[in-house]
Amino acid sequence: MTEIITGTACADVTGKLYDKIYDTVRSGRTATVVVPDQFVFETEKALFRKCVSEGRSELFPLIRVMTIAKLSDDIVLKYSTEKPPADDITKAVIMYNAVRNRGVELKSLGRIARKPGFASKMVKTVSLFKTAGIDCAKLGDSLESEDFTLGSASLLDKVRDIYALYLEYDQMLSQNFTDKLDITMRAAVLASQNPYFEDMHVFVDGFNTFSGSQLMLLRTAAERAGVSCFAFVCDKTDDRGLFRTVLADIDALSGGAGIPDADRSNSRGMSGGIKRASELIYSNTPDPDADMSGVRVVRADDIYCEMDFIAAEIKRLAADEGMRYSEIAVLCSSPDEYRSPAESAFSKYEIPMFCDIPEVILNAPLTNLILSLLRALDEPTAENLLSYVRGSFLRVKDGDGFRALSFAEIDCFDGYIFKWQLHGSQLEQPFITDKMSKSDAAQAVRAEQVRQDAVEPLLSLRRRILERKKSGECTGKWLTEAICSFLFAEAGIENAVLSADDSCRTLWDMLVQIFEAIYSALGDTAVTPGDYYSLFRDICAETTLASPPQLSDCVLLGDTGRTRADGIRAVFIAGANYGCFPDDSSSFGLFSDYEAEILGDSGLKIALKQEEMYHSSRYQAYRALTLATRKLYVTYPVLNTACTTLAPSEIVTGLLELFPQIREEYAGDSERFGDEFYCRSGKALRGRYASLFGTKSDDRRSTLKKALKLSGDSAYADRLDKLVTERPAAYRHRLSPKTSEKLFRSARVSATKLEKLNKCRFEYFCQYGLKIRERRSLNTGNSDVGSAVHYVLEKTLSEYCTKMEAFFKLDRKALTDISEKYLREYADENLGGSAYRTQAFNYMYSGLSVTCADMLVLLQNEFKSRRYRPVLFELQFREGNKARLPDIAGDSDSDQLTLDDIRTEPDENAEQQPEKIKILPLKTGELSIPPLRIKVSDRLTVAITGIVDRADMFRSEGGSEYIRIVDYKTGGHAFKLSNALYGVNTQMLVYLIALCDANPDVYPGGVSYLTAKMTEASSKESGLLALLANGHLPSDMCVADEETRKEMEQFAERYARAVTTEMDSVSAKKLLPKEDAQPTPAQFQKLRQEILSQTENVLRRLYSGDICAVPTIYTEEGKSGQQKSCMYCRYMAVCGNQELHGVVVDDEITEKKLGISKKKAEKKTAKPEPTDKGENPEKPARKSKKTETPEDSGFIGEIK
Repeated sequence: MTEIITGTACADVTGKLYDKIYDTVRSGRTATVVVPDQFVFETEKALFRKCVSEGRSELFPLIRVMTIAKLSDDIVLKYSTEKPPADDITKAVIMYNAVRNRGVELKSLGRIARKPGFASKMVKTVSLFKTAGIDCAKLGDSLESEDFTLGSASLLDKVRDIYALYLEYDQMLSQNFTDKLDITMRAAVLASQNPYFEDMHVFVDGFNTFSGSQLMLLRTAAERAGVSCFAFVCDKTDDRGLFRTVLADIDALSGGAGIPDADRSNSRGMSGGIKRASELIYSNTPDPDADMSGVRVVRADDIYCEMDFIAAEIKRLAADEGMRYSEIAVLCSSPDEYRSPAESAFSKYEIPMFCDIPEVILNAPLTNLILSLLRALDEPTAENLLSYVRGSFLRVKDGDGFRALSFAEIDCFDGYIFKWQLHGSQLEQPFITDKMSKSDAAQAVRAEQVRQDAVEPLLSLRRRILERKKSGECTGKWLTEAICSFLFAEAGIENAVLSADDSCRTLWDMLVQIFEAIYSALGDTAVTPGDYYSLFRDICAETTLASPPQLSDCVLLGDTGRTRADGIRAVFIAGANYGCFPDDSSSFGLFSDYEAEILGDSGLKIALKQEEMYHSSRYQAYRALTLATRKLYVTYPVLNTACTTLAPSEIVTGLLELFPQIREEYAGDSERFGDEFYCRSGKALRGRYASLFGTKSDDRRSTLKKALKLSGDSAYADRLDKLVTERPAAYRHRLSPKTSEKLFRSARVSATKLEKLNKCRFEYFCQYGLKIRERRSLNTGNSDVGSAVHYVLEKTLSEYCTKMEAFFKLDRKALTDISEKYLREYADENLGGSAYRTQAFNYMYSGLSVTCADMLVLLQNEFKSRRYRPVLFELQFREGNKARLPDIAGDSDSDQLTLDDIRTEPDENAEQQPEKIKILPLKTGELSIPPLRIKVSDRLTVAITGIVDRADMFRSEGGSEYIRIVDYKTGGHAFKLSNALYGVNTQMLVYLIALCDANPDVYPGGVSYLTAKMTEASSKESGLLALLANGHLPSDMCVADEETRKEMEQFAERYARAVTTEMDSVSAKKLLPKEDAQPTPAQFQKLRQEILSQTENVLRRLYSGDICAVPTIYTEEGKSGQQKSCMYCRYMAVCGNQELHGVVVDDEITEKKLGISKKKAEKKTAKPEPTDKGENPEKPARKSKKTETPEDSGFIGEIK
């Protein structure tokens, strides 16, 4: 006897079916309930509740809830000796083999057959044919039939290729397995030949449509079962076309016996609004008088705002209307896009959630570990090995057990590979640890340990695989065993999985099934690691993992197309946008929609036609809209996560047109949905309060602050107020003194770091406090190459500093040879040796010899023209350090030859030749080089340390000895005294002050920045010198007393005479320091006090916790516009100073603080003799407006 129950959405057809099921088991019979896969759990739960409510829970074991696949397996196993069914993983492996079988010739699909994902799509295509009842033989017969035409030669070739693969796949599969899709059809045949359904009571519920083989099986059940009962939500009298596909299936099941009238009673207790919406949706009959209070349409700005509204409304329903979370469902039109925003919003509002959306296992961390292992076995590139080492589930051997690599170890390994740009065979060899700097060597040792622990076992396995591959013994079976053995014995996978949660263990079980399927299907077939990886990845891309609910009372997050549940009172349809709800998308494997339509017209109907799909999608939307009984919310965003504009769906527009009384609501409406609505949890209240800063909503902020205090979270409000409102944006960042002292616990600061601190305290905090630093690879543009140039200059000058006459005699070729020698020496000792240097790097690096030779030519001619001599190189400021000074006068006491002495022809027009330069020996034999100490507080004194590139000294005829600090700058630098008073370019001044304070008998001579950059060449000596001088003009500050001024002017005059021709623009004036960079000794003492005071102030601010993002804004000669550290700062995105406020350097500060101005300097400094071309008179300096110094800013200038 067959009974069909039909009814509209408001009629409880499932409830009627459950009553019949209960009556069956109450009579002592077993009830077999057949439902779709996703409904098994909910059906069992509902039937158990039914038995409990009737007081007969002992009857529940008589109920068997099963899927059609399970029913088919049961029939086949009972009446035949069929081979075991192949699961989806096994079928994917077999199809992978079929695609790669060289005996299969493909005409149309040959180009894409080996691309990732093709085998999976081919399995879907075959499944479409089998589901439609088209087996391989039938497809072959159709292709051979003379009447079979497709109207497209390309489509015909495509179908022939698919048939060839279908045939190969079917033959391979039938050797050891049975296809599950074949099982359903086979079960239908067996059931018709055997008494399986005899006296059985079969109940079917929850299906929207059936495949051909499913219809055959259920029709057999309807004919042979003692009792068969089917429940459908449909109405044969409905003229909207919603139930067309369902009615066709019912007609097929009943054998044309007729379809009963639908039950239209409101037995579900559905609210009037939802009931009326279900009756009129997709119709043209508006009803402006219906009570639609239970239906709401809400628009949101984006998905995150939409989910915030939904979460807040769910909290309201639970708190104000007494709904349980389990009575609420959120159905998403695009589950993948909504999953993350939903989880975030529900976490913020503290709502328990069950996600009924299967998740693809491809991107799971455990899966990624295996995939990265397989990828590295195929190609052990740096990227692949790093991906493997970074795996969170990777374990390495540690004694008798396993341990996870720390983040520091992974970072060290990653950084070492990045710095030295290692690749290929370099990763298979032990890392070099001795031909580099100390810090690099320490990193290399740690990186090598990681390589030994994690990478070397993998490379060992790869060598075994390559050996087996050469001998033709690398089979699928052997490779699977080797990989699984490696995962357990070397990668500690068991240890990692057991220490993870239940979902991870479930995922591991699924991955083991994949390995077992590959092991069984590939067997003795030869396979490469690359093919194994592609196969494994394709299977994972199609395998999903669903988790059961962890709580009994939780909101159901599901899919509008597949999720169904019992006892739902409120439903939110999220993402009701055009093209998404109803879902118009479809998938036909390797066929397009158009091609599937053509196949259907030719007798090979593999899917519903477009019209049938349209009605089917509308039916699914109807079921989703009628899932709830009390409340229906249809929400949609204006923008998706990609910021693409979205339109509302036809459901939204239809509801608004049919029921004008429904007013579209806006989730961002502050009057309708204000703070009271959204602040329904502590986290939500916090977020709402924080979002108000930067606005003028003082009343709202005050109200929310009171709410925070009442909720016991006043500390958060106080911290946020202190952070944001008590100081302007430019002073927002602050640490507690205790935290600051811990973070900057070292009592030493290098002068280089001090300069960064002066430029921006927040940048200093990020770089040296948090140690957030940008990684830099080895190339010819970074500091490693600058150090190489320094090395050449240091070695050359230290060798010749006591024999300058020999240095002066070296020609350019000799200087180039010297440069190349020291560059090679530096690279071998500090740049990892030749093994780590690429050809491109070596080519660029060799060009540095030109730069070094240029600088040495400059230094030759500079020292020929002045009394200063280099005495110390790479001078380290540290406690107790002392350095002996060389004999700068050398063995000869003769006068030094000058550039004028080596002219080939005397200058007849010269009025008077300059006097000869006499180099006097130094009286001081040793210098103390302690750090400069700055007292920050009673218990903290900071030592300013660092390394000086070079120090020069000379002794005047009056017996005074002077020292100047020289710094090499590969990128160019210009000294400006006003900047120094703000802490910019104070590095050399700090060194000079430290040296002179520690050695009272030595007077400060000044500082000099020497540019080391590539210059053009010239065949003429004078032209070359002029080019070099133009490209390397010094940027100096000179402490100008009578002796230093005389030395400075003599140098400028002689140097300019040596390099100047009629076509050159180098003059003596260009070689002199700027007028305002020539302080007197008295003024230098004021400068010293200002710099020490500035340094003390900025250090005190740092150690008190002031790390404000207030950069120093200054100007520098040779650079356009204002300069600030923000221009190249990597931390701008987090500093909060988006308007780039800062302290602007006052260019008149030298006059204010030191009494130095350009006009005064011009009067004190004798005008140098003009060159042959002469100089244009300079315009008088224009005095800028004075600015008042803001109080308690910590700076001399003003904040702008």
